[in-house]
Amino acid sequence: MDMSDDATPRPLVLGALIFDGVEPLDLFGPLEMWMNLGPDLVSVSLIAETTEPVAVATVGWPFELAPRLLPHYDFEHAPALDIILVPGGVGTLREVDNPRLIEWLSSRGADAEITTSVCTGAQLLAQAGLLDDRSATTNKAFFSYVAGFGERTDWQRSARWVDSGSVATSSGVSAGIDLSLALIARLFGQERAEQIAAGTEYAWHRDPAHDPFADQIDIAMPFLESLQSA
Repeated sequence: MDMSDDATPRPLVLGALIFDGVEPLDLFGPLEMWMNLGPDLVSVSLIAETTEPVAVATVGWPFELAPRLLPHYDFEHAPALDIILVPGGVGTLREVDNPRLIEWLSSRGADAEITTSVCTGAQLLAQAGLLDDRSATTNKAFFSYVAGFGERTDWQRSARWVDSGSVATSSGVSAGIDLSLALIARLFGQERAEQIAAGTEYAWHRDPAHDPFADQIDIAMPFLESLQSA
């Protein structure tokens, strides 16, 4: 953890990138784990391209019916970040071609202590060059699609999450919770992570190599192709 000039620990600053079509559990599952550390250890902000409300939507849920989130900061005014959380969701199909978002992520991800992704959020990291010459994983149901954005990435077809040091990626949706607990254990100790898992009544998958959904490689590709052609 970074220290201030007077050697007094300050909270780690976590910024969660949000956009229309962000998957709710990708975002709020990890944030639930991090926020259980308390504000003395971590501060949490939502960051978007603008401070206009952002639609949270899962697959098949119309944006016009989706709940809205209010970002704390736009890209220009976001503070320095120790940890970046990049969730996935149907919105990544659009945002992967958003040069402003990709440029922001590339710049800020290079400066952060840890940049993390959940599910298809890995395609945004790959597009930003943050997964070059690293191992990574993503949602197995959309695996080949996401992997197509990282030709220099060592994509792991069977992994609940992959911790590559300053960049860490998880498989689909709930796997972001497992990754967050693993990173909390790395930064604050195994006991603290165990307490958070127990307090949230979450059955933590502690082994990153155990991927219960590795047999679902590309099963959702036909659905993805229908979305892209719509």
